[in-house]
Amino acid sequence: MHKKYVVLDFWSSSCGICRREFPLVQDLYEQIQQEKNEVFLTSVFVKYGDEQFADGQKILADYNCTFPMVSVSGNDSILKYLNIQGFPEIIILDENKEVIFKGSLERAKKKLAKY
Repeated sequence: MHKKYVVLDFWSSSCGICRREFPLVQDLYEQIQQEKNEVFLTSVFVKYGDEQFADGQKILADYNCTFPMVSVSGNDSILKYLNIQGFPEIIILDENKEVIFKGSLERAKKKLAKY
């Protein structure tokens, strides 16, 4: 199934705000699953040092999060391309994979409500 919008939630293990927002991201994920079949949400675990994909999975499991996760290294070119300088950072891509939103979770939820 083709998704019209992609929501990316960039976070790191050392980000306290990210951890506090995980339940809110989970709520948004569940809402999207129920209501918006044109939206795909995934978290992007930004790994630093010797962190592994499994470390991110464990953190999300500790918060009972079921949304999908991918990971990139802290020096991945996607971070520079998207100009991500801090966490958490929400990016919304449209059907052409163009960035149509970059900012906080609360603002992202308002943006998504329009679709």
